[in-house]
Formats: sequence, structure tokens, C-alpha cells
Amino acid sequence: MSYSLNSLAKRPTRSVLTAVSIFFRFENSNIVLESENPTWASINNGVFICRECSLTHKEWNSVQVSRVRSIQQDTWTEFQLKFMILGGNKFAAEYFAAVNLNEESAKTRYSAKEASEYRQALGKKVDPEATHTSMLQA
Repeated sequence: MSYSLNSLAKRPTRSVLTAVSIFFRFENSNIVLESENPTWASINNGVFICRECSLTHKEWNSVQVSRVRSIQQDTWTEFQLKFMILGGNKFAAEYFAAVNLNEESAKTRYSAKEASEYRQALGKKVDPEATHTSMLQA
């Protein structure tokens, strides 16, 4: 099942209400943003990002490092939404700080072995049985 923000209002089901909540979760204390109005997300990292950062992430040309989706224009699977629900900018920043990567450039930080381990751990939280890379595909 896939969702887009524009179609969510037309489908008032419990799972859709959960999906809507992730798009506004950046207001929650779990999310720490450099941008006040993020319109993109790196779903496999579970973080919200601004448009400029989304362009940087896309330039890396590696969906294993960062799979970028528009919050407003793209459709999302339930699995992708769960990455955002269980992830969050605050958790990612705390993890990167704990492994001494917070002060590195974004490319170095997200390309590091520790970032790959973070993505795998997040994926296992979302669904221990899933093949995470394939489940993140649109």
C-alpha cells in the first residue's frame, strides 16, 4: 500500500492517520531540525531534511546511503512510513554523536560504516523479517 500526503486526507483509516502523523512529527521533541519547514526525507536514515539537503543527498547517487523522498509529492509505502516513525532526526543525531560522526560532513557521516549499521538497526526495528533495501523501493 502506498500513500501520498495529498491522498491521505481522502482515506480516513487508522493506518492513514498514523501515516499523517509522521509528516508532522518534526514538531515532536524527537525531531531536531536545521530547517523549520522540511519538505523531504531520507527514508532509510529516518530523517527529515530541507530541499537543499535533499539535493545534496541525491548528488551522492547512492540509495544505500540516502533514499530521498518528497514529503508532499511522492507516494510512500507503509514500510517507508515506519522508518520515519521509528527513526527521527534526534535519534540519528544522538547516534552520530555517540560514534563521533556529528561533526563530519554529511557525506562522510552518512557514508560511514557506522551509518550503515544505524540503517540496518533501524530496519530491524521496523521489520526484523524484511529485506530492508528492497522494502524501501518505491
